[in-house]
Amino acid sequence: MKELKIGLAKVNITPPAKSVCLAGLDFYRPSEGVESELYANAVAIEGKEQLIICACDLVGISKELYLETLRNVREKNSEIDLNKISVSATHSHTAPRISSASTPLIAAALPGSKSTYADALPEGYTYKDDNEYDPEVWMGDRTVPYMAEKIAECIVLAWQKRAKGYYSPAFGRCAIGHSRRTFYKDGKVINYGVTNSVNFDALQGGNDSGVELIYFFNEDKNPIGAVANVACPSQSMERKNYICSDFWGKTRDFLEKDLGEDFVLVGLCSAAGDQAPRDLIRLQRPNYLVKPPLEILPRRGDPEIYTVESCTDIGERLSIEIMRVLKKAEKNLLDKAVVRYEKKTLSLPGITIDNDAYSEALKTVREYLEKLGKKEINNKEIEAIKIPLTRINRYKDQEYHRLHDVEIHIMRLGDIAFVTNPFELFLDYGNRIKTRSHATQTFIIQLANDTMGYLPTKVAYETGGYGVDIGCKVEPLGGEILTESTIAAIAEIMQE
Repeated sequence: MKELKIGLAKVNITPPAKSVCLAGLDFYRPSEGVESELYANAVAIEGKEQLIICACDLVGISKELYLETLRNVREKNSEIDLNKISVSATHSHTAPRISSASTPLIAAALPGSKSTYADALPEGYTYKDDNEYDPEVWMGDRTVPYMAEKIAECIVLAWQKRAKGYYSPAFGRCAIGHSRRTFYKDGKVINYGVTNSVNFDALQGGNDSGVELIYFFNEDKNPIGAVANVACPSQSMERKNYICSDFWGKTRDFLEKDLGEDFVLVGLCSAAGDQAPRDLIRLQRPNYLVKPPLEILPRRGDPEIYTVESCTDIGERLSIEIMRVLKKAEKNLLDKAVVRYEKKTLSLPGITIDNDAYSEALKTVREYLEKLGKKEINNKEIEAIKIPLTRINRYKDQEYHRLHDVEIHIMRLGDIAFVTNPFELFLDYGNRIKTRSHATQTFIIQLANDTMGYLPTKVAYETGGYGVDIGCKVEPLGGEILTESTIAAIAEIMQE
């Protein structure tokens, strides 16, 4: 084992624009101001090998953004091994777009594919983008290069700041994520479905309140930063039309009050493709989400969703737990560790659409279009049939793209393992990896180094719902392969 050098850095990545097109929803959504600025936060560790982990207040990390970031790192610093860098997203829905595709609708169609919803329209029908684009609103072709440069700046700064230091692995407990898949007695699942109904049966998929933690200290043994890994995406503010770093930003604000403005928190999203920061059992819904004849009765619970109060409440809760555990971590400082970093490429099977499902999708689309009675389809109209259009695209693509290459990163710091994937990975896969891991502690980092959409479990796939019908390209067998390959890779890297 070699004595460690540790560096941490944070860089503001908020584009200097009057407005940006926000990501996370399938429509043109110009930002209206900045509630809280967006940051890249990174830790660089040097032992026998290099290890750099960077987390960003973004909805995802597209392959385009990741590669552009690496190009910028190479130009700024030749010492850094580009094969030892992981860049992930917190999954904020109030951050700029991560793709330079021409419209939000096209970018949303199929993760990692060039197919669009419009490509699936029957012959004779055309799609017209009827958004009125403001030239002052930065689209992906401007936000991606800017953010790539800033993320690279953060990575390089963390590397340059490395010095003799200590780390302390720890564990905390904080309830943030909840299943968002509402399972009903008829066997169907609805995303964020109503639960105060006689037809409600259960929330599918469970939750994980564990917080994987590593604290970092300088040579004087003062805390300088931490890595925190929670099984929940940072999307408590997802429907707001302003830039916001969501609950990770609030968590950082609270910690900086206690530990100083130089303290760096690297917030990582664990496997949480079926999770959200809202309790559907005690949910306080805004009036515009309540549809008659159902009435949402008042409940004592968390603050109303989509509010700064809700976002701040989560940030305060998480920061209190990080501060509580810090007192224990300060008593167990380590300055030496085995540092390793490996990458592997897996070929995962894509979802297949059989002939009957394809025919049904075509029928649904044609009936809808005939009812419209026109040949030119606008954004709202194509949005209404995006699920059958997605199935049509999958049917066409599967003959040529049956397997999808996926890169995973496997890192080791002493008895700790970090593993990445580019998916919104359903929680159960993460639980299987953690419980069978050969490491004492395992950090799972989703939405890392690419964005490949949802990866549902077999149970979720069979019951349907959001995350299965759209935004998903790899079938559950691929999830099993990813899980087993990750477990095997951890076992290999943990060998002395």
